[in-house]
Amino acid sequence: MVLVRNTAFATWASYIYYCYTGQVSFYPLKSKDPLSRRNNTTQTLRCSPKSMYRLALKLKNARLEALAFQAIKSSLCKSNILAEAFSWFTAQYTDIQNMELDLLMEFRSTPEVSSRLERMTEAVSRGEKRYARVMLHAFLARLTQQGMGSTGTQ
Repeated sequence: MVLVRNTAFATWASYIYYCYTGQVSFYPLKSKDPLSRRNNTTQTLRCSPKSMYRLALKLKNARLEALAFQAIKSSLCKSNILAEAFSWFTAQYTDIQNMELDLLMEFRSTPEVSSRLERMTEAVSRGEKRYARVMLHAFLARLTQQGMGSTGTQ
């Protein structure tokens, strides 16, 4: 028996539907499409991929965890990678951190990211996002590694 707390009704309903059918449907991340949850005209049960990822981990359901992970990844883009990479959710899960760090490195030179990166690093440095220090450290370490690799030997 596993006691699971703090899980939304929509997530439980989607989980039960998944158990019976093997199918699950996710909303896009709020940071990508904040209005997506307002249109409830679909007949399919949908839930947050983050909420399902948490539940799948608690229930040790590797297949569902992988589906939720992929849904999170597919909702990440240039416009929301900073908010997601430096979020409380990401700080809790190493696999999510690593995947989002890879995407942050990929998108870092785009105007959508580079124009807001300084504000994000300042917020973390000031302690406004203490939970995001690990991500900031990993990002800076990755930049340093890439910088050292590209200079060559003299």
